[in-house]
Amino acid sequence: MEHRARQILIDVFDEDNNNTLTRSLTKQIVKANKAIGKIEDADKLTKVNVESALQTQKGGLVLTLNSKEAANWLRQPEHEMAFTKGFSKGLHIRERTFNLIVPRVPIVFKPGNKSHLREIEEANSLMEYRICKARWIKLAKRRRVGQTHTYVILTITSAENTNLLIRDSLIICGTRVWPTKQKAELIQCMKCRNWGHFIGKCLASEDTCGTCGGKHCTNSCQNRGKLWCITCKRTDHAS
Repeated sequence: MEHRARQILIDVFDEDNNNTLTRSLTKQIVKANKAIGKIEDADKLTKVNVESALQTQKGGLVLTLNSKEAANWLRQPEHEMAFTKGFSKGLHIRERTFNLIVPRVPIVFKPGNKSHLREIEEANSLMEYRICKARWIKLAKRRRVGQTHTYVILTITSAENTNLLIRDSLIICGTRVWPTKQKAELIQCMKCRNWGHFIGKCLASEDTCGTCGGKHCTNSCQNRGKLWCITCKRTDHAS
């Protein structure tokens, strides 16, 4: 988390047609440090510089600065604008977000209502707009008759606040709940049904059914009453 706090993720739109993302990472680091050096601020830290850069598959750029304080300083709107002018016109620093699984939330809560998000922040002494969005895990139309509570995913823009809520609990609509970190799902291949890779990198010569374990595609299975888990080698559940 400490390392991630030093990073900023930027979307480069290259409005000045400088072909920023086609340059080498070394040149991008040099250009970024020149842009930072031109920012005038009386409260500027003694040392603010980019140490490394990484280009993402979606056309973004991850810059790692020398400290968490330097990254926070660069995220400030006035400094972001000045950095934009010197590095690449039209760039946007994207907020890094963290997801929490929140159990037993009263269904009177409305995830799409921004005022409800602000109420949660106020009730839990969070800064405004720390919670950027919320959503039900299960669709409302799939709830059972008479259900009064359900699970919600909260997306938060601060690692510190996320950790505090996990430690100290959270109040939503007058109800105290204990959120947990949302864990990333494991990658499963839809061809061989094994873990750790996608179908594009699968070395298996034929498909394996995720329901019965036969050598055919899952969607064409004709034996859905039979269950077989490829991983557990058991017949009480499918893969």
